[in-house]
Amino acid sequence: MNEASDRLQRLIFLLGGVGGLIFLALGMQSAQRQFAVMATWLGWPTFAVLAVLCAAMSAIALVAPLPAVRLVVVGYLACFAAIEALWLFAQHAPELPGMEAPWPTQIVAVGSTFAATAWRPRYAWPYIAAVTGWGGALRFYADDRVVTLLATEDFLQGLLVSTILASLAYLVKRAARAHDDAANVIRADAAQLASARAYALQHARFGALIHDEVLALLVPAGRADADLRAPLRSAAALTLEHLADVRAAGGRIPPGPVRPDEAAARLRTAVPYASVAFRTDADRAAPVPSEVVEGMTVALTEAVRNSRKYAGRSARCEVVVALLPTAVIVTIADDGSGFDPRRVPKERLGIRVSIVERMAAIGGGATVSSARGSGTTVTLEWRDS
Repeated sequence: MNEASDRLQRLIFLLGGVGGLIFLALGMQSAQRQFAVMATWLGWPTFAVLAVLCAAMSAIALVAPLPAVRLVVVGYLACFAAIEALWLFAQHAPELPGMEAPWPTQIVAVGSTFAATAWRPRYAWPYIAAVTGWGGALRFYADDRVVTLLATEDFLQGLLVSTILASLAYLVKRAARAHDDAANVIRADAAQLASARAYALQHARFGALIHDEVLALLVPAGRADADLRAPLRSAAALTLEHLADVRAAGGRIPPGPVRPDEAAARLRTAVPYASVAFRTDADRAAPVPSEVVEGMTVALTEAVRNSRKYAGRSARCEVVVALLPTAVIVTIADDGSGFDPRRVPKERLGIRVSIVERMAAIGGGATVSSARGSGTTVTLEWRDS
């Protein structure tokens, strides 16, 4: 998953499309004067095509599939390069009005930013070098009055602006990809942890099945009392039915609701530290869905890990699991150094992915309350629907 990278590209394309329209509007009068010495086919039609592509990019950047947006971007880049390449062939006068620079050279930075965002560096930088370099050559050859020094200054100015904007786009895109890679690693670790917990749970359920049903059947069977034959037949049939369900599920016990006491025990496994106090307030009779217990266990594990890592060595931490008639609420509170949740860097995914998003995935919620010097309290809450 590349959520951050995709969002960033869409934002750059949106801003670039709007910026392109603004630059085209500002340069329209200059372009109109130059159209008088250009062939008709490289005048208003090409100017209008670039404007339409910028407008289309702005309109679809946030809503259309990203490949479709990139296609519009590639169309813009190809059209811009074609205008530069054909300029000298279309110009039928030795000078441009007012000794102005060819209008495409005034918007070269827009295309450079698009190229750095849409393409890999091996393709983007050669394109940027080509359009900026040829733009400098156009400045010199399109007007006989332009001296080498002036053309060189304009070329270096365009190259500098294009390089800065393209570099910023590339670095931000790279940071977004690193963010996505870290998020994918965390998701994979969470999935592996959930898989390991699920295996342990299946093992415990299978042991419970053997203990509660198979052994319970064999003990009275060993007595060989005639009065027990009918009940034994019924119990045997029920046990065989349960084992058939296990066989049909590929050897795995089909997941089912978790008893409140079992849910508390499984949540307790997320706090394997003697220094962390653990308390259970049980006032619930109804079972808890297994996926809810699994999700809350993963979120609790991350919250306790964060507390031990960031609260400070002398900080005290307490976990309270409240199994209420219509809800399950887990509170993790410490008296450590605390932090400002608004200043947590976006690349720190522990709270957002492993706690908030994990709870949202099971239909619950998570809140983090903290301030510097006042400790931290994390509340995980799930309610019966």
